[in-house]
This record gives sequence, structure tokens and C-alpha cells, in this order.
Amino acid sequence: MTRVLKMRTSCLGVLSVFVLMACVKANANSVDSLLARAQSDTSKPLDYRIGLLRKALRVDGDRADVCAALGVLFMQKNTPASRLRADRYIYRAIVLDPENIEYHLSYATLQRKKGFRYNARRYFEKVLSIDSTQVDAACEVGDYYLQDMLKYVDARRFDGGGSMRSFAMESVQTAADYYHYALAHDPYCRRAYYGLGMLSIEGGYKEDLIVIAQALLGRWPQDRDGLLFLGLGYYAAEKYEAAGKAFDRAYAQMDSVGQAAMTSIELLGGGDEAPALFWQKRDPLFLSLVNERKLAHRGRVAYANLRFGLPDEEIAGWETDMGKVWIRYGRYVNRVRTLIPHREIWTYEDFSMDFFSYDSVHWKLESMRDERWALVPGGWGRSQILSPNFYYPERYIDPYRDQKYGLPVQVGFFKAEEKQVKVALSWGIPKHQLQYLKLYETYQVDLDAGIFVHRSDGEEITGIRWQPEVFRDVWTDSLKERYLLGQRDLILAPGQQDADSLALSLEIRDSGKKTVGVFRDTVFVQAFPDDVISMSSVLLASHAEDGKEGIEVIPNPLRTFGADELLYIYFEIYNLIRDEFGQTDFSVTYRVGPPDLRRFSDKRDRKAIAQLGISDDRWRISVSTDYRGGEMQEPIYLSVDLSELGPGVHLLSIVVTDRQTGLQTWRETLFRIL
Repeated sequence: MTRVLKMRTSCLGVLSVFVLMACVKANANSVDSLLARAQSDTSKPLDYRIGLLRKALRVDGDRADVCAALGVLFMQKNTPASRLRADRYIYRAIVLDPENIEYHLSYATLQRKKGFRYNARRYFEKVLSIDSTQVDAACEVGDYYLQDMLKYVDARRFDGGGSMRSFAMESVQTAADYYHYALAHDPYCRRAYYGLGMLSIEGGYKEDLIVIAQALLGRWPQDRDGLLFLGLGYYAAEKYEAAGKAFDRAYAQMDSVGQAAMTSIELLGGGDEAPALFWQKRDPLFLSLVNERKLAHRGRVAYANLRFGLPDEEIAGWETDMGKVWIRYGRYVNRVRTLIPHREIWTYEDFSMDFFSYDSVHWKLESMRDERWALVPGGWGRSQILSPNFYYPERYIDPYRDQKYGLPVQVGFFKAEEKQVKVALSWGIPKHQLQYLKLYETYQVDLDAGIFVHRSDGEEITGIRWQPEVFRDVWTDSLKERYLLGQRDLILAPGQQDADSLALSLEIRDSGKKTVGVFRDTVFVQAFPDDVISMSSVLLASHAEDGKEGIEVIPNPLRTFGADELLYIYFEIYNLIRDEFGQTDFSVTYRVGPPDLRRFSDKRDRKAIAQLGISDDRWRISVSTDYRGGEMQEPIYLSVDLSELGPGVHLLSIVVTDRQTGLQTWRETLFRIL
């Protein structure tokens, strides 16, 4: 009987072992299934996936892979409470499997997300000591020293002890060493290139930035951030056309949100303005093949995204306060940072921006102080500054500001064939602004010139470019001694005349002298009807005479004359009526006198009347001449003796009367006697 009981007990023990093994296997299969579902089904909410892993841990609480996966999911929730739970689970995974490098990487990343940057750096260095091929860990350490550099480069000691820039320079080299270490183990590591690119930007190494970006694009040709770095490098090197092409390629790689940020003008106060007009008005040089202002904006958006973005929180750089200020106002003239408390002050020419942070990562704009507005001692607050209607919506420094000078220009409108309008431009170029070689009476030059016409909405109607090579002295002494005369005609087709006003621009650039002559004005195109008498603009000239091909005119764009000179004028008359014998009969009356005093409305203008030599007498010269001809269109040139006039500004008025119909047309223009 005893023997039978022993045999039964033995059988039950064996059976229990088999049952236990089956249960363990079933539990393992259940845990594996739950883990796989939680990791693969990313379309489900985080809380649902977290629930699967918690269920798995209730089955087997010692599964390191489940603990680590659960910690990663809690880390993705990105809240203070969830990060605490993530810490507990990932640390538990490390205790269960201390040799697993991925667990150490996750734990180090968690420390960074919690804001414990120093602890995170130590853990990443520990990862490298375990596995020296972990390039992500090397990049994380490099990023730590990069942020250190940005923190200390403009920082001041909180006790007033001076600059902390020396700490920043140490961090620069350490960061570069870690990035190069990462590239030595993985030449395709993008993060290392990004870090080196940012170091080059902040250090002002523009040529290095171009080389780094080109190396990155050699391995990742369509990399968006690599193209942005390349554009920033070219822009810093003033290779604007190459920068524009790089930004165009980067734009093509962006999603719709990024593209909208790159092109938006709302932050610059242009929300109600047509983009074409907004950028056209701000283009500093039409002669160049790119709009430098628009290019600067794209570069600022690119830098803001690369520098101020918070990728752990999926916040783009242009969405942060620092990014928005950077896009509006560009790089500061000076920056000061304090560490206790965390504050940054960006100083520009005559205003400053004040930022505050509780953790040196998340920065908020607090106020703006403008030295020109001393009556606002507290400055402006964040909501005012970032509103689209803020009084100072943007800042841009013209890269050609030290090269530019104003061009004296005379613009005239004349009737052309097939209802076209000829725009006759003449201008004087100061000789001291040119690099030239004088041969006899000619001046050999190497210039780029262009005339550009835009509609009121910013659309370019037409533009011509050419390269003047030879100039000649002109007859008038006031021009001959100091200026060279340039001339060019522009034809506007009927479809190009329908705007109320046109923006007319003339630019002449001497690359050798590094000077740019500029003329920009709003003009109103004159209409020339086909059925009633009309006349062209009146051109003031230094000389005019009959030539083999018609009247030869040397215009005077300065509109200045000596008292001993003759003032020549040229104009055209249209739609004269012929009599039964095919003859026209008309008169031309010109009068010279002071400008109408009603044009000077306030006291300041009236104070200038004496300086301009204007008296109350209306007309000093009045001459009328009768003409008979055979053409319905007549070109006319006259000379006016100025010896009876004194120095100052004078008004020339011309009235044309068709004696066949009694209809009149007239024009006025101003000139000055020296």
C-alpha cells in the first residue's frame, strides 16, 4: 500500500512539472504577443499600448524588454508624471539586463528630456564606454557641448565678474571632437554633420559650413537640413545666387507646414499685402538675379528652425519666441546671457529684446525696449511685439547700403507706334563713382545697368539689362566736369499701360569701384488719345539741333543750368488738324517764372522759398510762336535765354494751341539756375 502511494505521488510530481512548464510557456507566449502588439500597432493611442505592456508585466514582472518598452512609451507622453514613470521602468530594465546598450541609451535620452543635461551627458559617455561604436551617443555628447557653447559664448557671470566666453571656446573644440568621432565610425551620420554645421555658423566659419554641407549632401543629396546649411553658408559668403538655389532645393523637400513658414510674410507685418508687392518693395537691387531681402528672410527661417527648434516636443524653431524674433529682426548686434536667473538680452542698433527661461531650454519673450521711445519706460510686451500690426514689424540691413548713391534722372513719355508708349530716360553718373579709362573724349567703363518697371501690385511688367561700355563728355559744363550722360528708351505695350501708376527703377553698378547708382520713383503713364490734340513730356536739354536723322537732343537730367547758358527744350505734338489744303496751323507759348506759391503749404516750405530763389512775380519770360506745317505729329525744339533770370528754381510752362480747332494742351516742368 505504501509503495502504491509513493508511485502515485511521484506521478503527480512529474505531472505538476509538465503543467508548470506548459504554463510558463503559455505565459511567455502571452507576454511576447502583448509586447509585439504594443510595439507594432502604432496607430493605437499611447494609453492603449501602455495598457498592453502593463498586462504583460502582470504575467511576468521580470521581463526587461517589456519594462524598457513600457518606459519608452511613457517617455513619449512627454509629461512630468509620465517621465517619472518612464524612469522607474527603464531603470528596472537596466537592473534586469545591465549589458543591454539600448536600455542605457533610452535612460540617457530620458535624462535629457527631463532637463538633466549634465546627467544625460554622463550616461551617454557611459554608453560609449560600453560600446564605442554608438554614434548616436557621441552626437548626444557633442550636442551637450554645443549647447554649452551657445550658453556661455555671450554669458556674463551672475556676480558681475565678467565674460564666460573662455568656457564656450573649450566646449566648441570638445563638441567638434565628438562629432568627428561619430563620423569616423559612421560617415553617414547626419546628426554629426548638423552639429558641425551649427558650430561653423556660430563661429563664423562660412567656408567650413559650405564644405560640411557639401559633404553631407554628397551622402544624402536630398537632405532638407543639409540644403538649409548650404544655403546659409552661401548667404554668409555673399554668394546670393547659389544660396537661392540651395534654399529652393530645401523648399522642395519640406512638407506643407514648412513651406508655409518659409514663404509667410504675416510675421513681418505684410499679412494684408500681396506677397509679390511686399518683396518687390524690399528688393535692394533689381540688377541681381535674386531678391536679397527675400533671401535673407528664407535664411532667417532656416536658421530659426535649425537653432531654436525643440525636436523632443515636435516644436519647429519658427514657432518659438526666439525664432519669431530672429525671423523679424535677424541676428542681434550683441547678446548678453545670465545664468542665474536664465535671461537673454538681444541688442540691436537702437532697441533690445529681453527673454526669460526657467530651464535654459524654453525661452519666452518678455519685453522690447526702444531707445527712441523714452516715453515708454517699461517697453512693449510679448503680445504687442508679436502682433502683425506692431509699429516695428521687421529689420533688414541693405547689403549695398554703403555702395549706393542717387542718380539724377529725367523721364519723358512719348507716343509710339501701334498705341505703344516710349519712355525716354536720361541720367547723369558722377565721374567719381566710376572706374574708367579716358581715351580722348571717351570714357571706357565696365558697368551693369538695368531698367525695371513694376505694377502697383508688385508684378514686373518689363525689365532690360545691358552693359554700357563707352560714355562721352556732354556739352553743358555742369555735366561735363562732373557727370557722364546715359540714355535709354523703353517701350510699353498697350497691356503694360493699364496701371494707375508704375514703379520705375534704374540701377547702374560698377563692380570694380563697388558702387551702385539707383533711381526709384512712382510714375504715371501719360495717355495719348488718337482723336484730340495732345503733347509729350517736355525734355530739358543741354543742346538740340537738326541732324541727318531728325532732331538730335542732348538731355540734361540734372535740370540745372548756368545763367549764361541756353535752356533747350524738346517735345512732340500729336493729332494736329489739317485744313483743306493739308496744312496744320498751331501756336506754341512758353513762359518761365517762379513755381506757384500755393505748392508751399506750411511754414517749413515757406522758409525754403528764399533759399530756392523764388519771388512772388509770376512770369518773367513769355514767348509765343506760330507754326504752319503738313504733319499731324510735330517734333519741336526751342532754346530759352536765361540771362534775364536770377539763380533759383523756376517753372517752365508750355501751352500748344491748335488754331484750326481752338483746342489746347499744356505741360509744366521745373529747372534750376545756378
